[in-house]
Amino acid sequence: MFKFCLRHRFCVLLSLLGYMVMFFAFMNSETWKVLEKEVNGFSKIVEQRKIDVKHTLKNTYKNNPYNNKIRVYGLHHCPNVKKENPKVRPRKAFKKLAISGMYNSGTNALYSLLKSNCKPSKNYNEAVWQIKWGKHGYPYKIDEITLKKNASSFQLFSKELEEVLPVYVIRDPLTWIKSVCRNAYTIEFRSKMDKNPTFWQFMLCPRLLNVSSCKWHNQSFDTIADLWNQWYSMPFLYEQKPFVTQNQLFGLDFGFDIYSKQNLHVHFNWAPFLQTFPFADDLLIFDPVNWTLPDFNWSITSMKRYEESLFWWKNLHSHSALSLPFLMIRFEDLLFKPTQILSLLCQCIDGDFDPTNVSVPEAPSKDHGIETSNRSQALHTYGYHSYRYLDFYPFDLQFLQHNLNPKLVEMFGYDIPPLSTFNFTRLEKEWFSPKKRGEVQLFYELQNRIRSLKKKSSSTSRTSSSNITS
Repeated sequence: MFKFCLRHRFCVLLSLLGYMVMFFAFMNSETWKVLEKEVNGFSKIVEQRKIDVKHTLKNTYKNNPYNNKIRVYGLHHCPNVKKENPKVRPRKAFKKLAISGMYNSGTNALYSLLKSNCKPSKNYNEAVWQIKWGKHGYPYKIDEITLKKNASSFQLFSKELEEVLPVYVIRDPLTWIKSVCRNAYTIEFRSKMDKNPTFWQFMLCPRLLNVSSCKWHNQSFDTIADLWNQWYSMPFLYEQKPFVTQNQLFGLDFGFDIYSKQNLHVHFNWAPFLQTFPFADDLLIFDPVNWTLPDFNWSITSMKRYEESLFWWKNLHSHSALSLPFLMIRFEDLLFKPTQILSLLCQCIDGDFDPTNVSVPEAPSKDHGIETSNRSQALHTYGYHSYRYLDFYPFDLQFLQHNLNPKLVEMFGYDIPPLSTFNFTRLEKEWFSPKKRGEVQLFYELQNRIRSLKKKSSSTSRTSSSNITS
């Protein structure tokens, strides 16, 4: 047995040694040396650009793109705020503000500021830490709640929602992506160029966005930008969408089977086409009475399907009466202009607010996460005009220009200027051409495999030596 184990270990070591010789031979080749030299040279350029930006840019908020204008969506839902359109009638006053937003968007900071500065009044209770479906959850969680309840429970639930005004915190996707690279929470990244699932997150993020995908709560997204798009589009879908029955739409493929009984109780009824048209004015659904009856022969199966489709249709129509007004504010406005934002929020729900005595904590708003910063550090970081573009390659910015939701980007002032306005060097522009990206992919893959082989070789050597000793 000892001789077999020794011979087996020796074969493993010999094969690993052969692989290492092959890779190290390639490393000593001229192709590898040239590529490695270019990679190191470009890395130095990137680092030098960071140093130049930090030392030459003045930390003035006057030039900060976020500081030009406060961006708040949803003030038309506030009965106490002056309307741009006086014809829009808000609902009755809300009793609570509930916080929501993606990870690393400032939800804890908003809750802390509201709790300290927006005091309860006759019509307003204290702010709620999170909304009914979770602070970081999708609004479609309501579907799972409402469609499973009977009429009386639904009425109680909708009445409870009528008293709460959700406040979503949105953040610049460029800075948010970099923050998620450090604190991913439950977001799982997948690298399309390496079998190691964490390779992109720890080695490249936020660079090479197009070669990474992610998964969040069992839902897959093409890129992290796609997650930002879908998450912040959802509140608009549920704000108030009137239903119009259309029996002419039977031929459309909505991506799901409306006859499936399990789909009657989950969000898939809405999500496929709502995510495709997040800012549509109307939501069209079928009238089952018009198009179902002629197709059936009144068999048991056909009657069952008719009842299911009718049940689905009635539930959606009853659900359409439940609109979900909301406010959406920017993380950057909360950071640079907290007094103005708090004044609007408190005025909206008739809270007790004193603009001359605003308490803004200096300490980090959360005690979890990696590299959390206090307020002064955040002001220093986001006060730099070019911080949002640091750590990205030119084609990453171009990728985001074409893949971020244009409506959200325009609404909240997160535009990315044309690449022609950036002072990129010739090397920076040419280095990441499609051909060069293929070479970079090979370079990183080989580096990763060599590290893996070294690790296996060292562990095998330790195991073999321990067996021989024993």
